[in-house]
Amino acid sequence: MDEPRPRVLVLVGNVAGHHPVVASLREYFQVDVFDSIDAAMEALRDSTYHAVFADTGDFLPLERALVGHQASVVLDTIGEGV
Repeated sequence: MDEPRPRVLVLVGNVAGHHPVVASLREYFQVDVFDSIDAAMEALRDSTYHAVFADTGDFLPLERALVGHQASVVLDTIGEGV
């Protein structure tokens, strides 16, 4: 029986979306490829990933969106507790 492979998320860009890189990753990981930050954010909210691959120019907006989402969850939770 095969053990499950770690999941990684790839946000397509100039380097991360380069097909030989994705093909190499698929040898060792279960790879989910996304072409928009919104789609990547939805996947990060719904699933667990061991790593995220993105161009540096794409990573900062992705990180900001994730932090913004987490802040909203905290504020919503506080409001529900009060």
